[in-house]
Amino acid sequence: MSLVQLERFPGRDGRIVVGATLVALAAVLGVLAYLLAAKLAWAQDVLDAIEPRYARLLGLREVRPQLEASLAEIGTTLPRYAYPAELDLGRIGADVQERVRELAEAAGLSVAGSQILPVRAHAGFVQVPLKVTVDGTLEGLRTLLAGLDRGSPAVLVDQLQVNAGVRRARRGQPAQEERLSAQINLSVLRLQP
Repeated sequence: MSLVQLERFPGRDGRIVVGATLVALAAVLGVLAYLLAAKLAWAQDVLDAIEPRYARLLGLREVRPQLEASLAEIGTTLPRYAYPAELDLGRIGADVQERVRELAEAAGLSVAGSQILPVRAHAGFVQVPLKVTVDGTLEGLRTLLAGLDRGSPAVLVDQLQVNAGVRRARRGQPAQEERLSAQINLSVLRLQP
């Protein structure tokens, strides 16, 4: 019986080698399991981060016809609101000055001064600002502001400052109409090239 026992269970050194090999194998398997678990957690985090974006893309794909129709509509209405990219900024500024002067004179206002201000670049377009000072009546100012919206491309009113001044009537003469002085900051848009 001792012979059988010796064949199955080698000596103390053999048992140490087999035990160390099993411990090393278990350590390698443990490290591999840890690395796989970490990789799995990373992949799950990436999937969780991608899922909302993917859902958004699927939603965009579903509304693609509406987006294309909206883009086509924007392409047809954009000339109403912005000058084309090919036009020179100086020419645009002079055109706006001329349009505003004509509208002011048609409204019964006198233009005391106008100045083209430095352009401001934005995403997709350039803003060409203009400062205009006009004198006249309240009704004339209303007519001017209504006329600015009718032109093409549209002239945007950025800021309006109005000062009223009443002239005294001489004795025996009817009261004069109230006169206004208005400083209007306007701007037009030009598409980026």
